[in-house]
Amino acid sequence: MNKKFSNADEACVERFVQMYDQLDHNELEGTQTLELLNKLND
Repeated sequence: MNKKFSNADEACVERFVQMYDQLDHNELEGTQTLELLNKLND
């Protein structure tokens, strides 16, 4: 069961990285949204 959740977590992180890379960071510059996304990406 834990392996199932681990795989789901990895898939979520992979999808997040893809979405993060697609964002227009210029439009979000200086916003709390970009700051939060940067923290999550790290």
